[in-house]
Amino acid sequence: MALGLNGLWRRRMSNLLRLVAYGIFSIILSANSAVVTVEGDNLTFTYDDSTLFGSANIVDNSIFFLPNNFSAQSVNDQGSTLSSDIVDVKIKVRDETIHLMDRFVLYESGDYKISDSTASVDVSAQFMVTSFERTCDSHGIFVCNQSEIFGATENFIDDNQLRDWSLTGFIDLDTLSLWGDDAYVNVRIQNNLYATALEQGDIAQIEKKFGVIGIQVELQPIPLPAAAWLFGSALVGLGLMRGRNA
Repeated sequence: MALGLNGLWRRRMSNLLRLVAYGIFSIILSANSAVVTVEGDNLTFTYDDSTLFGSANIVDNSIFFLPNNFSAQSVNDQGSTLSSDIVDVKIKVRDETIHLMDRFVLYESGDYKISDSTASVDVSAQFMVTSFERTCDSHGIFVCNQSEIFGATENFIDDNQLRDWSLTGFIDLDTLSLWGDDAYVNVRIQNNLYATALEQGDIAQIEKKFGVIGIQVELQPIPLPAAAWLFGSALVGLGLMRGRNA
């Protein structure tokens, strides 16, 4: 009897902790948001369009952001300045009996200008995927989560010319053994733009102008009973066609 009560208590505590985790995450997402929901080919995207990431367009299964004045600038001996913001995108598969998500790709770009060697700029992106439905621990308590930090793919050049920068990264759900794929996740991007000017006459400026989250959608395998039914239906149809032609 004691063991039965113990197991019941553990299950109740597990469910309670999961509800608390989901609740805290949802509260964080809903604070100060102007929510927009749009549909792609196989996915639905919900995001806050009031951030520095700006408005977004959907193409196939990708969401493209066009930032508005997401920049950092420092001149003369102003020192270091930082421009930072976060966007959360809830992404849900429209029909999870057909599709699931298993890979998320980030690409961002912009331009910068560095006057000389005593000025500098930098950019970073924290890219994080969190499940709304799946847990990744043996007790079923903690939601699946994967986070990576990426920097610019090029070295910044201090030649007082306006130049381009870009940033790429990806997260594969297959890297966590208890995850693999998902039908409903939150994707978070936090961008930090840095500009530093240390001496009179220095100019350091960097701006983000484009960002995209691309999602790889895999086809669900047909379950064996359904596959057998489909094969049987095909045989019946073939038999009918032969009967008509006889």
